[in-house]
Amino acid sequence: MFIEPKGAHLLKDEEWKENFLKSLKKKHRINVLWKSKKYTVWGMPFYNEALKKTEFDNEFRASLL
Repeated sequence: MFIEPKGAHLLKDEEWKENFLKSLKKKHRINVLWKSKKYTVWGMPFYNEALKKTEFDNEFRASLL
């Protein structure tokens, strides 16, 4: 799971990266790396305490289910 803290001054300029990270969960492919072990790559919305905490928290909790 990729989690990237992001300062408020960078949120707009790096929106493309956030969209890419969020798309990973939708487009992931599970590869067996060792017998009976599976891995999934997920990207999360940027974490910003002041501006995006609720969105991040909701997505993080949903990924735990």
